[in-house]
Amino acid sequence: MKKKLVNNIAFFTLLITIIVALGHVMTPQFMVKYHLANTKAGVVTLLQAEAKDSLDVLVVGDSESYTSVSPVQLWEKYGVTSYAAGQIAARLSESRDILATAMETQSPTVVLLETNSLYRNDKKDDSLQGKISEYISDHCTLIKQHDCWKSPIHTASNNYKGFWINYDVVPCDASNYMTPTDQEEPICQENLDTLHEMEEICKKNGAELVLYSAPSPVNYNYAKHNALAELAEKEGLSYLDLNLCSEEMAIDWNTDSRDGGDHLNSAGAEKTTDYIGQYLMDHYQLKDRRNMKIAKSWNSLVDEYNAKSERAIQIITGKLEPGQKTARL
Repeated sequence: MKKKLVNNIAFFTLLITIIVALGHVMTPQFMVKYHLANTKAGVVTLLQAEAKDSLDVLVVGDSESYTSVSPVQLWEKYGVTSYAAGQIAARLSESRDILATAMETQSPTVVLLETNSLYRNDKKDDSLQGKISEYISDHCTLIKQHDCWKSPIHTASNNYKGFWINYDVVPCDASNYMTPTDQEEPICQENLDTLHEMEEICKKNGAELVLYSAPSPVNYNYAKHNALAELAEKEGLSYLDLNLCSEEMAIDWNTDSRDGGDHLNSAGAEKTTDYIGQYLMDHYQLKDRRNMKIAKSWNSLVDEYNAKSERAIQIITGKLEPGQKTARL
C-alpha cells in the first residue's frame, strides 16, 4: 500500500514536471480548456503588459467573469477599453489582490465584479484542478515570467484581453431557473469584509465598483439574487443581475453554454457583452477612444477576433464542423 502511494506521488510529480518543462508547446486549446492563462500569476502578468492608464473598464471575479465579457466586442461597438481580469476558481481575496495590482498601472472608470466569488469559500481550492492550477501558477516559469507571454500561444491571436473564444456546446435544463422566492442565501462575513476592502480600493482610485451576476443556472438562483440585491443597496453599489435578463438577451440554454449551464460559450458571451456594454454606456461616462492614439492597437485585434468569433458561432449553430478549416481558433 505504501509503495503504491509512493509510486502515485512520483507519477504525479513527474506529470507536473513534464507540463512545466514543456509549457512552451502547449496549444491554445489546451490553455483554454484548463484555464491555465487565467491563473492569478497569468492574469497579473498580462495585465501589467497593458499600456499604463489605457483601461476604462476592469472585469474581475472567477471564471464566470472572463467567460461573460468580451473586451474586443466592447471596443468595436462602443470604443470602450476593458480587460477581463478574471481568475480560475478565484477566491474573493484573490480578486481583491488582482484589483489592487491593476490599480498600480490603471485608472479604470468602472470595475465590474462578477458576484460568484462572493459565494465561494475563501479558502484554498483543494480539488485536483485547483491544486494543479496553483502549482503551475506558483512554479511554472512559462506563466510567471513576462517574456514567456510573448510566445506565439499568448499573442493577440489567442488571447483577447482576457477573453478566450469557445465553441463547446453542452445544453442545460433551465426550466426551474430563477424561480421567485423571498428567501436569501447568506454571504459569509469573511467575503463581506473583503468586498469592503475592494470598495475602498475603488474609492481610493476613483473607480465605480459595480456588481454583476453572469447568467449561470448552475451557480445562481433567486435566493442569491435577493441577498446580492440587498447587499448592493446596503453598500450603495449598482447591481446588474443578468440571470433575470435571459429572455431579454435571448439566451438559449440549448446552445449558449459550454458546460451545461455553468459558463457561457462565445454565443452566450456575445449576448451578455452587448447587454453589459449598453448598460455601461447608459449609466457611466465612458470615453469613446476609437479616434484616439490607442485605437491602433485595439483595431489590430478586431478583424482576427471577428473571424474566429464568427467561426465559433457557426460551429455552435451547427453550420460548421470543428474540424473544418477556416480561421484558426
